[in-house]
Amino acid sequence: MKRLFLAGIFSFVFFSYLFANNNDKIKYWIYFKDKGENFVENNSLKRGESLYNLAKQSLSERTIKKRQLLSINEIDYYDVPICEKYLNSLTNMGIQIENKSKWFNAVTAYLDDQYLEQIRGLPFVLKVKPVIVYQDKGNNNLLEEKITNNIQINKITNNLNYGDSFTQNQLSNIPKVHNLGINGSDVIVGILDSGFDWKRHYSLKKLKVLKEYDFVFHDDNTANEVEDVPNQHGHGTLCFSVLAGYAPGFLIGPAYNSKFLLAKTEDVRSETKLEEDNWVVAIEWMEALGVDVTSTSLGYSDFDNRADNYTYANMDGKTTIITIAANIASAKGITVVNSAGNEGNTSWRYITAPADGIDVISVGAVDNKGLKAAFSSFGPTSDGRIKPDVSAMGVGVYHANAGTEYSYSYSSGTSVSCPIVAGIATLVKSARPELTPFQVREALRNSGNQALSPDNNLGWGTVDAYKALTYHGIVYSNKPMKDIITSDIKIYTYIASRYTIDKNTVKLFFSFDNKTFSYINMQQDEKWDETNTGKYYAIITNVNQNSPLYYYFTASDEQGERKHPFNAPENVFNILNTGTEPQDEIPDDYFLYQNYPNPFNPNTQIKFGLNTKGHVKLYIYNSIGQIVNTLIDENLDAGTYTIQWDGVDKSGKKSSSGTYYYNIRVNGHIQTKKMLLLK
Repeated sequence: MKRLFLAGIFSFVFFSYLFANNNDKIKYWIYFKDKGENFVENNSLKRGESLYNLAKQSLSERTIKKRQLLSINEIDYYDVPICEKYLNSLTNMGIQIENKSKWFNAVTAYLDDQYLEQIRGLPFVLKVKPVIVYQDKGNNNLLEEKITNNIQINKITNNLNYGDSFTQNQLSNIPKVHNLGINGSDVIVGILDSGFDWKRHYSLKKLKVLKEYDFVFHDDNTANEVEDVPNQHGHGTLCFSVLAGYAPGFLIGPAYNSKFLLAKTEDVRSETKLEEDNWVVAIEWMEALGVDVTSTSLGYSDFDNRADNYTYANMDGKTTIITIAANIASAKGITVVNSAGNEGNTSWRYITAPADGIDVISVGAVDNKGLKAAFSSFGPTSDGRIKPDVSAMGVGVYHANAGTEYSYSYSSGTSVSCPIVAGIATLVKSARPELTPFQVREALRNSGNQALSPDNNLGWGTVDAYKALTYHGIVYSNKPMKDIITSDIKIYTYIASRYTIDKNTVKLFFSFDNKTFSYINMQQDEKWDETNTGKYYAIITNVNQNSPLYYYFTASDEQGERKHPFNAPENVFNILNTGTEPQDEIPDDYFLYQNYPNPFNPNTQIKFGLNTKGHVKLYIYNSIGQIVNTLIDENLDAGTYTIQWDGVDKSGKKSSSGTYYYNIRVNGHIQTKKMLLLK
């Protein structure tokens, strides 16, 4: 005991000195032999045991339910936390732990080489290996080429106005999926990137961000901090906006109505761009919170010059730590989507980790005509598998700019094709939550325009979102819709399939007590495209408008019957307040710019955008709420408008200096901003 105690004192003194400054240290993985109680990977967990209960406590209820749905082990070895005794032993030695990975049963810490043997000699340590850091060689996913897209096309499809993002959506047939009422609802998407300025930009600030975490500075802010370089959060912001931005008339992403987890995993202050331990612990964090789909537009091919470097031979889907973590995530029910890389016209040429993962959906890039982008990385993996898996538009993709409220740009790279495919995967999961990651990948691949002849240029080809959505059979709108007809309710939904739907099986089951269900054969109201899919409806008569209504749908095609929700009637829709219940909340279909200049004298310009035609009222108010002037009161078509206010009131007199408010009202929605008149 004394010998151990003295060793502890000795270690504490020297390790305290060691971690006074980490600038000259190397970050290492420290792997443990077991998780305590001699519990190793091949052991099984039994319900009720202490380790089982400990592991379950670290997972959200949603994660557990998702595993049950996908027939995955509810709790396994990877869920068991690292043994606290081992962590305490390292801490008592003066080691500052950077990250903890329960999947790898390891931690990372900065160490000097001369102390490595002491760490390796600890009885509970299995091995110690350097953390690989990826270096920027000047042609990676963070260097996006700004270009101008001059294509003139119809950018309005049904009720959505995609603005300049229409081309990137239309190339993958995303508007056709949105027309079905499928927009990513009820799916949690995780994005791992450089940071996110999402609270500022109009296209992002109303999205449903559940949680965010900075794995660089270990706090809850993923936007730029004092220590960051100015462009730190730029890359993550643009990727987020391509995937889910919502600013009608300007930008709409595929999965704009999903929920999001944001992880800042990359530190761009130095040449070492992405440290693998940040990514590993970030995806573990997301999995514990119930994430369904992840999108990562990072991956590098130039590594540092240590003996443990990865090489192309390591791009075999099972060697790099990031790739192993991605495979574990997939086994736990996460659809992992990653950019293939921008190395196609460099000496490296090939895809990069973790895009080499066996279960990872790696994404290449094409231009607006569907032709391969020269920079898009090639396959195969070093073990001969075809990569990338699929492709999407990655040249001239429209996105939001960090550090601004309303600014947009065009960029190129697999960084921007990846979130498009991740968004499509989200749409598939939104309509078919019971699909496994393998089934989602199967749907994406088989929707590609090269599905019959995949290659190592573009994989299975450019994804078709509608074909992917319907690949496994019947899909329904995310949520049913309704019209009130006196005391009757018209319930309707869109139903689609790649097979022929048996219209006699399209039924609405409903109940007022959630016990006894009646059904109505639904009729096809209209066809919204050239296929035999369409809008089906049923009318429920004499409904008490203040009574709950429970219902679900059934329909059959060649693959058999499918219900919506998929496990109804155990999980049915519940409409409270049948006459007034709101639909899924989505961002407003218009937005109001900040006036410019502001402060102003004598004139200022007010700019706003409309998604659809509507009656617009634009008022100027003073600080006590009185209407100073009415600038607009008329019906306007979808588009962008600019109007000038010269500071005069409705009687034509010049207004005095002070604070004023301009207020826009469109189709029942109201938005207000403040401005300052100086004289």
